[in-house]
Amino acid sequence: MFIGLAIGQNRTFLKYLAEQADLDTFSLQYQNKSLIRYNAASSSPLSLTTGENSSVLSSPSFYLYRSPIKLHHQTFPITLELGIKDSRFPSVKEHYMHSFLLLSGGFLCLLVIAAWVLHLSHNRAISQLTNYIQGIQQGLRTRFLPTGVYEYNQVGEAMQHMVENLKIAATVFESAEGMIVTDANRYILRVNQAFTDITGYQPSDVLGQHLNVIRSQQY
Repeated sequence: MFIGLAIGQNRTFLKYLAEQADLDTFSLQYQNKSLIRYNAASSSPLSLTTGENSSVLSSPSFYLYRSPIKLHHQTFPITLELGIKDSRFPSVKEHYMHSFLLLSGGFLCLLVIAAWVLHLSHNRAISQLTNYIQGIQQGLRTRFLPTGVYEYNQVGEAMQHMVENLKIAATVFESAEGMIVTDANRYILRVNQAFTDITGYQPSDVLGQHLNVIRSQQY
């Protein structure tokens, strides 16, 4: 005890011990009474918490490790306490917050880029579909060019098939055979030129009339 008290008065030696062990504070206690206490930053004593087993304790500015001293597998009522300033360790919260902000910023940038690319793709698809419709209205022999959007491709291809079928129907309708187009109730909607040549009826004479108006005539 007296040797410990004598060493405790030698602050140069205590400072040397702290520097060699890379510690900011340490203390040696006997039955919870301080024998040696050293703090590199201040000479004022630290408020320490007592305990029975080895544990890691914390003060407002230090991370403290406290353990009883054992000699020859026998525990003595002497406790060694070592401390390191918390400023040595980067804040976990700040580290994760920094990472979170970086990841969030990157994710938002990716979302903006993806939205911009999607906007351009839809605009291009709509433009191609509109140009195809305008070409059909003008009577141009145009074909639908596939876009990068599946739904627009379906609409464009369906319209192209419909136009091709209408062209085929128009070609057949204008053939040399007389043809009549009626609705479900057999009222005449359209006749071709061959019908007029064969029957002598003009379209204005039979359009809107029932099909019986032709059947009642003899040729």
